[in-house]
Amino acid sequence: MVNLLCTQALRALAAVIFVILVFIVIESSPVRAAEPSVSTGRYAINLASYAEEIDTERLPRAEALKKYRLYTTRHKEDGKEWYRLRLGFFIDAKSAKKVMKTLRMHYPEAWVARVTDGEWSRSRKMSIRVAGGASIAKKAAKKAVKKSSVKMSVAAKSATGGTKTISKKRLGAIMESAEEAMTKGKYRLAAELYTKVLEYKGHKFSEEARELLGLAYERSNRGAHARAEYRAYLMLYPKGDGAKRVRQRLAGLETARAKPKKKLRKRKVAKPSTQVYGSFSQFYNRDESYTDLGGNVVTNSSVSNDFDISYRKRTPEYELSSVLIAGYELDLLGSAENVSRISRLYVDMLDRRLHLSGRLGRQSRSTGGVLGRFDGALVSYQYFPRVKFNVVAGYPVETSALKGIDTERYFYGISADLGTYAENWDFNVFAIEQKNAGIIDRRAVGAEVRYYHPGRSLFSLIDYDIFYNELNTLLLVGNWTLPDKTIINSSIDYRKSPTLSTTNALSGQMVDKLSDLLDIWSEEEVRSLAEDRTAESSSFMLGATRPLNEKFQISGDFTVTDITGMPASGGVAVVPGSGHEYFYSVQLIGSGLIKPTDTSIVGLRFSDTSTSDTVSINLNSRYPINRALRVNPRLRFDFSKVHRDGAKVFKVRPSLRADYYWKRRVRFEFEGGMEMAYERVAGQRDDSTDYFLRLGYRAEF
Repeated sequence: MVNLLCTQALRALAAVIFVILVFIVIESSPVRAAEPSVSTGRYAINLASYAEEIDTERLPRAEALKKYRLYTTRHKEDGKEWYRLRLGFFIDAKSAKKVMKTLRMHYPEAWVARVTDGEWSRSRKMSIRVAGGASIAKKAAKKAVKKSSVKMSVAAKSATGGTKTISKKRLGAIMESAEEAMTKGKYRLAAELYTKVLEYKGHKFSEEARELLGLAYERSNRGAHARAEYRAYLMLYPKGDGAKRVRQRLAGLETARAKPKKKLRKRKVAKPSTQVYGSFSQFYNRDESYTDLGGNVVTNSSVSNDFDISYRKRTPEYELSSVLIAGYELDLLGSAENVSRISRLYVDMLDRRLHLSGRLGRQSRSTGGVLGRFDGALVSYQYFPRVKFNVVAGYPVETSALKGIDTERYFYGISADLGTYAENWDFNVFAIEQKNAGIIDRRAVGAEVRYYHPGRSLFSLIDYDIFYNELNTLLLVGNWTLPDKTIINSSIDYRKSPTLSTTNALSGQMVDKLSDLLDIWSEEEVRSLAEDRTAESSSFMLGATRPLNEKFQISGDFTVTDITGMPASGGVAVVPGSGHEYFYSVQLIGSGLIKPTDTSIVGLRFSDTSTSDTVSINLNSRYPINRALRVNPRLRFDFSKVHRDGAKVFKVRPSLRADYYWKRRVRFEFEGGMEMAYERVAGQRDDSTDYFLRLGYRAEF
């Protein structure tokens, strides 16, 4: 049996290695580009296309851009004018593709085109230079200053003109990842992450991300990019906390471009900075149900109060920060207890001189073998720029509700972050052990693999329990963007459900602690119960998204899942497996149909599960009434046929969500709707109506 399990683990590991090799082959293979048939012998590389004029100062200092003629053209498509950046000229497509390979890092969607005689003759007037003197930089700077009253440079626009939305928690996570990349010396990765943050508007990280993006460019020797970001920062935040630092850095870059006269002045050390920010929210939640037999019943009437605050102090030598995310649930019905919650409460410390960092308190971690929220400590040491060692220990936390710490269950582990290698690969290897009531709860080893390249990405995780000799998790997730901007995504997910541990033996028992269960059963019997109460879940997903034109895109996916059953044992009844369940969905997404920032979605989904077959139609629209008010009407239809008794169920769910922004830091939210269900079985009728309401506000400080 052990040999069979080990063989399965080796096969899983071989599958991971195979997928990695496939991505390496893809990475090393050139992308074939379409060649329009134009009667001329000249070829050029279409580096990129833009919806607005090209900011020449942000162009990279690639050697090929200096060696060949760099020029711009204009092209109309579907009534909209596009600006193309091209590099020429080449005698044949093969020569162009050879040079295109060297530019993939900067222009991942470049393609080769044949040019007309007219374009060739006009290219002299439209040619530009990269880092070839002060002319381009001065013209770009004058142009930005001249239009600053109505337009900003491309760099500045990303901070104020984006239309995307994202949660503050997600933005904070991206900022933490970028900060970690800066600490590791991965400046290009950090620049990509800060750029992503700046794609979203109206959040507290904008100013900090703008400054740090310039610093990331500066440290990766992309001076033109850094100067553009520093100028954008000073234009947007002339009196910001970092304005003085940014002016010094910009002055240093400008001075470095000229020959020093005698001796460069020593740059001043940035002063320590302190930040305190957070938010507070209150929401009223109400759920009500109506049936023909029972009448109206209020199932929920409560007020959720949530609060978070962050403190951060930075100096050239160290950084100290702390985070508190807490809440209080007030039940107005009196049928349940009021609940106090602490989701996170920790202190962070980073010593740049010792390359040492630590976090102490309630925190969450999903790497290095840790399975989520815990109370404990994490210590990291940056041994080499590409090698970081981590030590973690603590008590798992099942719920954020204040119930004290269960000291009977604890874990400790080590891990190492390795990378980035070959500019694209990052790895993590770990070993972790968890105990409960003095016996082994979980003992696992594993690895994570991350690959990122513009247009392609891969994540893989393997977790193997060496105590139970069982494969706990095998996960493969990949994304691939094709030259026509079609995005293909796929995942293979196998895991124990829940994660295999001796604590699983408590499922269905009359006791809450493993120590109490050990008074009834032997240790060996408890482990057998744990294995019986652990199912195996597997799923496969394949999806794609393709733009149809400037306003519409279509997406679809197919998913198949399977969860095994669990045998009867220890007084717990048998749990049947689900068998193979299939899910199909397709969506048509339109944007900018009435206003530039509106979005409309029409979706169709079919589910073939062990209990029923369901067809769902979903209509969803997000429409900005003005800059402060956004509405989101939704309508969903479900038609199900239940396998057990042949019942037919039809559901209609209309709802409306509205967001009103007041003075940028306060947002009022409303969401309400109803679900009408009509069920027919054996000639009998059973109708019901459910209502829900959520109303409140969120204030940031």
